[in-house]
Amino acid sequence: MQLPERLLFVDVETTGFFSSDRVVSLGLVQLRTASLPSGKLDLQLGHYIFDPGRKSHPRAEEVHGYSDWLLRHQDPFDMHAADIRQLFEESGVIAAHNASFDQRFVEAEFELAGASLSRLPFFCTMQDFRQKIGGRSGLNAVLAQIGMARAGKTHGAFEDAWMAMEVFLWLQGLPRPSAGAMPAYMPTNLREAPPLPDGALPRRKRRTTPTPSATIILEKPIPAPVISIEIRSKLMTATRATAVLMMWIARSDGIVDPEIDALAAMVGATMDRLAIPPDPILQNDTAAALSEIEPSPEMVDVAARQIVGDASALDSLGYWLKFVTYADGKGTEHERLAIARITEAFLRARR
Repeated sequence: MQLPERLLFVDVETTGFFSSDRVVSLGLVQLRTASLPSGKLDLQLGHYIFDPGRKSHPRAEEVHGYSDWLLRHQDPFDMHAADIRQLFEESGVIAAHNASFDQRFVEAEFELAGASLSRLPFFCTMQDFRQKIGGRSGLNAVLAQIGMARAGKTHGAFEDAWMAMEVFLWLQGLPRPSAGAMPAYMPTNLREAPPLPDGALPRRKRRTTPTPSATIILEKPIPAPVISIEIRSKLMTATRATAVLMMWIARSDGIVDPEIDALAAMVGATMDRLAIPPDPILQNDTAAALSEIEPSPEMVDVAARQIVGDASALDSLGYWLKFVTYADGKGTEHERLAIARITEAFLRARR
């Protein structure tokens, strides 16, 4: 690709995967590309944490690691919107791994802050990996190919933005940072929370006025298309049985986050099959709802019986089960046992 003067690598952690969820933390790594021929990286870094104004879904909290008590004592996004927006606007391209996810949440936060972004180009390292290399393309899987890994199970927004830069440079054949170069960079606006009170947490205080820093006049957000209840219901019905089996595998090793992309891909393929017009919000919200399924052995049996009677679902099932098994880069023993249980369910369903 034609390198701009400045590239901005971005990652967000959120309260969940629905379109109504909010950003919890934002990691930013701006790279001035003129420094690349010398092998040196000229970087500007940013790491922010926010009060999202709502409680995180339990599994989202497991991913980002921030408690509701800590988050409710942080600044809201709009308090820092002007400073953050400057980094975006001065960058020629915004890059992220699974960029569509980060883009929709980043743009939504700026719009809520009254500081909508210009129509900036987003570049997806995940899509670039799929086109150039192929195979499993979740961040964990790609990092394994370049000899890297996240530091722990929780996902830090700054760490993932840095990793997206590493993946981008590798895919473009450009010099990468030396091993261990990533700084331990905590959110610069982090506020210490007071001691946790005994018992249930008090209700959140409702914010009634925007902060002054967000007074930037920009274009109106484009309204989302109206999707009928019938279409949503039809899509959920068509995807639920396959999702039950995918989540049975995903939950077998307790690592669910990488499989969200697999669910979204399955939902997107089903929308194509049902001739439902492309709609990222519908696709992502459906995947988010399906990710909350907690399958039981009985649900696996029911799903197997349903799929045996659905030729379309049966034809594609093997692909999606393989997709979700290797979504995080490797198949575990727990996942192999989960697949064996699914196989037993299908043997019973065909009797």
